[in-house]
Amino acid sequence: MNAAYYVNWVTNQYHTNNVRELIDYCNISIQYCDTLNKECDSSLFVLNKQAYITLKTDLNPLYENFLLAHELGHYIIHYDDHMSFSFLMKTRKNALEREANEFACRLLLKDINIKEVENIEFIVQEKGIPLQIWYTVHEFIFPLQNNSY
Repeated sequence: MNAAYYVNWVTNQYHTNNVRELIDYCNISIQYCDTLNKECDSSLFVLNKQAYITLKTDLNPLYENFLLAHELGHYIIHYDDHMSFSFLMKTRKNALEREANEFACRLLLKDINIKEVENIEFIVQEKGIPLQIWYTVHEFIFPLQNNSY
């Protein structure tokens, strides 16, 4: 199963694509912490079967929403009772990180008809998705197009 399947499943299951609502439905606790590694903007971990997302306190709200969607993607796609993930902007090339990034992009863009958008980069940034992340996953979202937007 792929990220598209999981986004469709979770949004159909809970009848929303609002990231914070989905996190609440999944009973994931959000905590803010200034003691995260300076290169780590967010993390997800499970302790005693309770999931926690930690975020830095000084993040742009749109970027924070992307990070929440990314960590939710890890939770939904990669759940295990002992998992732990940290979002490091420099580490986005392994398969698990790519899947979580794709999940986040698909979830945040779910209400947009991307094929009708003239300036996708503008919309992507308005949704809080870092362009460097978008450029690594857009080919999975539009595999049959030439990606010239």
